[in-house]
Amino acid sequence: MAVASKVVGQCYTTEIDNKLDSISRSHDQIRNIQNTALFSEIHSVIRETSQIAKYNDEIMSSDDERKIARVQVSRLEENVAKLLDQIDSLILAEMSGVKKFEGYQQHTEEILPLVSAQKALLDTLQDRIG
Repeated sequence: MAVASKVVGQCYTTEIDNKLDSISRSHDQIRNIQNTALFSEIHSVIRETSQIAKYNDEIMSSDDERKIARVQVSRLEENVAKLLDQIDSLILAEMSGVKKFEGYQQHTEEILPLVSAQKALLDTLQDRIG
């Protein structure tokens, strides 16, 4: 009877492990989708501010264009602030609970794309808008 109980327990353990692996894969897929959307939005903001900077002379020569550009720049500043908040939150979440140097190294490598995106957004605010 004890052998049968162990076999049944092992079956359930295997089933639980499989379900946990499936949940982990689903979590990773969702995270990848969210990161893709975040980086896509970042690239969009940078591209849009580059367009405003590229046509700055034309914008400045027309009152109507200047008013439109002011509204666009204000909206872009809000978007950049929102994106920076998201990135900061992701960095903090990734680094929470890191106590050993090995963990710090691993997490630092994982947040490198976020830090790069953060720098690009800050550069966009400073160079193109400000």
